[in-house]
Amino acid sequence: MLLTALLLPSRSLAHGSHDERIGAQTRLIEAAPADALLYLDRATVHLDRADWVAATADIDRAAELDPDLATVHYLRGLLFFKRGRSEEAEGALNRFLAAEPENSAGFAVRARARADLRRPLDAAQDFSRAIAHQPVAGPDLYLERARILSEAGDPYLEEALHGLEDGIAEIGPLPTLALAAVEIEVRIGRFEHAAQRLDAATRNFPVRAPWLVRKGEILEAAGRPEAAREAYQSGLDEIAALPAHRRQLLAFVELRLRALERIAGIEGRRTVVSGESFPPSRFQP
Repeated sequence: MLLTALLLPSRSLAHGSHDERIGAQTRLIEAAPADALLYLDRATVHLDRADWVAATADIDRAAELDPDLATVHYLRGLLFFKRGRSEEAEGALNRFLAAEPENSAGFAVRARARADLRRPLDAAQDFSRAIAHQPVAGPDLYLERARILSEAGDPYLEEALHGLEDGIAEIGPLPTLALAAVEIEVRIGRFEHAAQRLDAATRNFPVRAPWLVRKGEILEAAGRPEAAREAYQSGLDEIAALPAHRRQLLAFVELRLRALERIAGIEGRRTVVSGESFPPSRFQP
């Protein structure tokens, strides 16, 4: 419990500006200057504001006061990672995890350090350990693990997908997890299932136009141009139904042009294949 309290700053001190938080921590230290934990609390605030010199000083002081305090190694590892010194971060986190072998936060930070060191499989294993040691892991850990595995190359796409599906089974069908799974299924070549998953994940979205256009692209890749055209048209219809001030937003202007270009491409291919001529789309930019 004490370790968890160290890794998650006290609610009573977590609010307010950085200066206010530093001031509150400093007053506590002045009242109990031999309490190593107070220096670590203040170090977390320094880390939040990227004050590396002050954070290092507080971590070092805590280590002097209590050399056996494992959280010193965690915060030192976090400091190194935030500064881009991932090899040193891994070393500090190795020491921390040797003392606290079930700490989810330690595994998560070491996973990110190992990813920076271009060791994706080691990083993915650490993300799995971080997930296993949380009562209910948040979606970010599942997403980070899937990203690391998918970036490792095609041989690891199935593992990345299974990991996301584990997250969906554990947490529920969160759109962030489902949409990440869609993109991995596209890379694997499971276009039909990807389109179905995309529909299910975005069914209740108030604005579905971006996802309808993405569905069209997936169906085109699946070799279903007519179904793709229908999806593009649905996206265009939804954009057309938006209030004028929203239709004019750059994101929707670009999305509309993207859908029109894809429809034009489908019609052009139909013309080449059949030898017939088709009238231009009524949705000209």
